[in-house]
Amino acid sequence: MSRKQWLVVVVLGLAVLCVFFCAGSYLGIYLTEGFPDLIAPAVQPVPTAAETPSPTGSVEKLLSPTATKVPPPSPTPKAEPPTPTNTRVIPLLTAIPPEPSVPDEWEPDDTAAEASPIEVGEVQRHNLHVEGDRDWVYFQAEAGRAYVIETSSLGHEMDTVVYLFDEEGNELASDDDGGDEFLASRLWWVAREGGGLSVMVRGFAETEAGPGTSYDVTVRSADGFEIDPYEPDDSLAQASPIEVGETQGHNRHTAGDEDWISFEAQPGITYTVQTLNLGEQADTVMYLYDERGAELVFDDDGGYEPWASRLEWMVQERGMLYVKVVDWVQTSSGPHSGYDVILTAP
Repeated sequence: MSRKQWLVVVVLGLAVLCVFFCAGSYLGIYLTEGFPDLIAPAVQPVPTAAETPSPTGSVEKLLSPTATKVPPPSPTPKAEPPTPTNTRVIPLLTAIPPEPSVPDEWEPDDTAAEASPIEVGEVQRHNLHVEGDRDWVYFQAEAGRAYVIETSSLGHEMDTVVYLFDEEGNELASDDDGGDEFLASRLWWVAREGGGLSVMVRGFAETEAGPGTSYDVTVRSADGFEIDPYEPDDSLAQASPIEVGETQGHNRHTAGDEDWISFEAQPGITYTVQTLNLGEQADTVMYLYDERGAELVFDDDGGYEPWASRLEWMVQERGMLYVKVVDWVQTSSGPHSGYDVILTAP
């Protein structure tokens, strides 16, 4: 290496050392100013004894080795806080049961045996005068006629639930919030045979009682609405048969109604089942099952119309297939809940 190269190396080394020195100094100043507590304070000498000059000019220590230490003064006792003379006690909050209201004119009507009669088209005003109150009414139904049972004009503390029973006490249908009014109830029912039907109305919460729980209940005939001709078809065992290319018209004659259809499938063929011509209140959901009742596929809004359903299935082996159609809104029923279902294959 030449002397010129050595000179360059030396100059660069000195420059690097200067940079590191400056940077280190700056860092030290920064840390000293940023963290002053890290610098240890200077140690000041502590005098061990007071010195005074003697008359002879010599210095004599006032504290001798035999001198005893004077104990530190006792700490001054703290004053005790004054005893409170007024103690405020906050009572625990307890649930206050609602005040009972005056029973309506139809009481007692707390069981099916005590149900008050109601005529078709009549409106009765009831209330829940105590917690757990049940209001029962009954009417005579005609075979093949559709009926609407609903509540309205609800008090500000009321949320009705309606149940329908036959003469043997079997529950036929129920509804919570299917009415036009907020928290009101409405259910549709098409009577397959004539006879007495009982209606029970209660509050959604068992604690609903007292002022503000009044409501109207009415039973009216639904003219122009009929049960579809394929009922009863409410289970796999009751499924109505459908042929390829056939179209069937169904409706919801009551809340929670299920419509089942069945067809014999051939292997190697792709079948298409779809709903169409939906009513204003219809939103179909479709399920496909094999003959053992195992679900194969389902569809909600895959149809060509808004809220319609459509599914395809390639059959692997010969056998019966079953289709269940329900409404996405469980309370949907009555007029405008109808729809068509069609089965096609290539």
